[in-house]
Amino acid sequence: MQRNSSRFGVQTWKKKVRILISLLKFSANKILPRRSQGAISGYPKGSLMFRKFGYALISLLTLVAVVVGYYSPALTQSVPAPDSFICDRTLYISQGLLNQNSTLSSVITTPNFALNTVGTATVQYNAIGLNVRDGFIYGIAPQSDPGSNLPPTIYRINNTGAATAIGAPQPNGAIVFDPIPNGNPNQSFAFAGDINRNGIYFVYVTNIPAPGNNLFAIDLATNPNTPTMVSSLRVQRADGTSPDLSDISFNPVDDQLYAFDSFRVNGQPSSQGQMARIDTTTGAVTYFGATQPNVGIVGASFFDAFGNFYTYETTGNISVARNLSSSNPVVFSPLGNAGVVQRFDGASCAFAPVAEKIVEPQSVAANGIITYRYRLANQLGQPLSTANLSFTDQLPAGLTYVDQTLNNTSVGGTPNAYGGTPLLQIAGITIPPRGFVEISVNVRVSLTASPGTVLNQATINNVPSVPGVTLPPTIPSDFPPTGIYPDPTPLVITPAPPTPRIGLAKRVASSVNLGNGVFRVTYALVVSNLGNVDLNNVQVTEDLTTTFANATSFTVAPNSVSSPSGDLTPNPNYNGRADNPNLLTGTTNTLTVGQSKTIQFIVDVTPGANLGPYNNQAVASGTDPNGQTVTDLSQNGTNSDPDNDGNPANNNDPTPVNFNQTPALGVAKEVVSIVPADAGNSTVTYRIRARNYGQENLTNLQLTENLTTTFDNIPFTVPANSVTSPNGNLTPNSNYNGRTDINLLVGTDTLAVGETKVIEFIVIITPGNQTRTYENLVQGTAQSPSGSVSDQSQAGINPDPDNDGNPTNNNDPTPLDVGPNLRLVKRITNVIRSGAPISGIDFQSFVDNLNDRNDNVSGWSQLPGGVLTGVFRIGSDALLQTGDEVEYTVYFLSDGTQLVTDAKVCDPIPEKTTFIPDSFQAGQGILLNQQTTNTSLTNALDTDQGTFFSRLTPVTSPCPNTNNSNGSILVNLGDLPATPPNNVGFIRFRVRID
Repeated sequence: MQRNSSRFGVQTWKKKVRILISLLKFSANKILPRRSQGAISGYPKGSLMFRKFGYALISLLTLVAVVVGYYSPALTQSVPAPDSFICDRTLYISQGLLNQNSTLSSVITTPNFALNTVGTATVQYNAIGLNVRDGFIYGIAPQSDPGSNLPPTIYRINNTGAATAIGAPQPNGAIVFDPIPNGNPNQSFAFAGDINRNGIYFVYVTNIPAPGNNLFAIDLATNPNTPTMVSSLRVQRADGTSPDLSDISFNPVDDQLYAFDSFRVNGQPSSQGQMARIDTTTGAVTYFGATQPNVGIVGASFFDAFGNFYTYETTGNISVARNLSSSNPVVFSPLGNAGVVQRFDGASCAFAPVAEKIVEPQSVAANGIITYRYRLANQLGQPLSTANLSFTDQLPAGLTYVDQTLNNTSVGGTPNAYGGTPLLQIAGITIPPRGFVEISVNVRVSLTASPGTVLNQATINNVPSVPGVTLPPTIPSDFPPTGIYPDPTPLVITPAPPTPRIGLAKRVASSVNLGNGVFRVTYALVVSNLGNVDLNNVQVTEDLTTTFANATSFTVAPNSVSSPSGDLTPNPNYNGRADNPNLLTGTTNTLTVGQSKTIQFIVDVTPGANLGPYNNQAVASGTDPNGQTVTDLSQNGTNSDPDNDGNPANNNDPTPVNFNQTPALGVAKEVVSIVPADAGNSTVTYRIRARNYGQENLTNLQLTENLTTTFDNIPFTVPANSVTSPNGNLTPNSNYNGRTDINLLVGTDTLAVGETKVIEFIVIITPGNQTRTYENLVQGTAQSPSGSVSDQSQAGINPDPDNDGNPTNNNDPTPLDVGPNLRLVKRITNVIRSGAPISGIDFQSFVDNLNDRNDNVSGWSQLPGGVLTGVFRIGSDALLQTGDEVEYTVYFLSDGTQLVTDAKVCDPIPEKTTFIPDSFQAGQGILLNQQTTNTSLTNALDTDQGTFFSRLTPVTSPCPNTNNSNGSILVNLGDLPATPPNNVGFIRFRVRID
């Protein structure tokens, strides 16, 4: 992330060993430099600045963490059973009339919504759910066997629809699953069920014991063949009545249990149907969102990984409420009808990784720019990450990607050279667990694109399976607004008016020293029709007298003007001077729409004492069918429109030639990731970039890395064949071990002028209880016609960060921090005025603080919504007022190699503001999101994790001001693991401006 000197509101820091950090008030006109990333014992400073009547609002943040060693246990590896279901976004329906065998079907969406039979069992079951731990669907008999005094039987259903009995739920002490007498007069049935991410099967039974409904929790994880009771709860509304639920579903976004309450009257749907949330610890049912008069009796419900809630009604109608847990209002959109069903239930692998693709705007005129946004959701408990996991999007004809607009920070990986091409590929991506991430990129619609609707679809490729569950190898993107899934994303292209445009690019094809002070320069030009009408009378002019005015002499080689494309008429008398500056002759040179043609000519230059650079430009011209003349001043290079905006006129960098040929090599090195593994190991991935900064091609490129001087006090190994070339253009040394063989390459590779190549390698370290920064450098060497060149690596991705053209004066070592690592980022996530959020500020998006490299690390993608939201400063264009309520959110992330222990956050309330004590519930003014759960904390000093100390109440460490002049909040985070999903969360509170 780049740095700048703009004023910032909140600063975050890495912490090691014992961390004591405080964000203190400082002058509005003073900027303090960033502290080092080592262990911190003092109080680094920052400010959160609000302007209001000339005073500033300052928020202070302190955190203390004592760190001890921690290593996460290895995941239990298990191979998915061959007859288990693929964990994808398929929706499944089970149905069967009373006392008839159950049939399992999948919901298909193309060409129309319908049910596709999977198979029919030899038994009857209902209340199904798909267990993400083993990939099977589980169901239960609606009632006990005739004459039986035992609970109903649980069945395991495989991918052919066959059902295997695994027995009745076993009692757990006094916790039992009550029998459901067959043919009982109270009409008690097990009709609704689902399984949470921990393998706990929840079954909802109506009218047992009458007149109530019960929710039974059954453990399928400990021993799937011996289901054992966990809990039994009465489910009831606030008024004590029983809800009217026909299915229940766990939302993978917040892990809460949801259902649609139909509020039937005499067995018929009413207009009062409403979404319900069921507390699995108390059985309490709470309602949210408006009533849904257009949704009938929901016999089956499902979630996907984005938290979209699908309903299947008894009428066959299928609807969806998107982003259910966060949407306001709750809106159900109809998708289609798959046919009437009876006595049915639904299941899906709600945790399955899925992808969505949208376009902004959805309609654009030719020559416009659109943005594609790809949302990737992974609600599994572990990241999807392999060297082969990749993202691909191939655009239809007429669309190309705009260079340097890709944002793939949230998934990492190595993109291809996508700019100006229709293909985007990102290799080696990581999709973090328990959340969403987004990729975005701009696309230009060419001026000549055909009007109409174009479709395309992105894919995630080489998807690995996870323990116990089979994932689809390819995940195609879905266009959310349609009912069909997954389907391509449409873009409507409208015509552009007649627009003539000509573009000219020019480069030095070669510069050869002929001796005796004479250099032969070959210029190559490309003239292109970038408009949507044909061009006639095409001409290119080039006057070299101004260019080489300070040279001793220049001469255009006789008859050297040529057209390598063979379709332009060169001027044989061109001399590069004012009396004959035209490179072409005649009036018959044309360019059809989209056509490019080439020109070359040779100049012999005697520079004398002035070796350059010599800059020059040519001018292209042409006329459209209406006689309008268009021109373009040449752009250095091969592309007359390098910014891909369709307008070459705004690209006119001159073409330089320099006769002082100096070789230069630059090397940069970064830490891509450090991932804790088993047995106390951590896997470190390094990425090295080598670039040719000189004017001569380089050969025999070599990169050397001696790891024994880096990891001098801890064990390390380099796995076999772990040195790789992501783009395939370098030749790794397969014998590299960092000790006796320190060459990363075989030494035969080349680097053309201006070319950059990348190599990666992996080191497995065993740091033990070390807390230290390990620094290292890579040595790069190569050969040029003028001699050998070398460079020591610079930390980061840029070998020449001071941009002086000399990478050799940039050689900061690359740091690797080993030990606990805790990041804090503080944001303003809302400002409420007169009961409504103030306008003009987007609090729901990510805003990058360029002074802080901690706010855009990939670990934040585990947060709800997949991004770290809020602003770090409110500018002078949005002045706050007395009575405004300001919401602060402090995000925390533990992503080191060891456990962070006893972490506490103390945040003094800003002066001239007042803490709001009832922000989340009565007497609860602090909200803690930890282990993916939101918990409102009381303000009192009690047994929960939060406390508000009122003004002038004495406080101690970690709070920075013992006199506590305006009050403070203190939150005890406890021990924080270094790995997902419980290593991230946030603290939230609100203040009112006095």
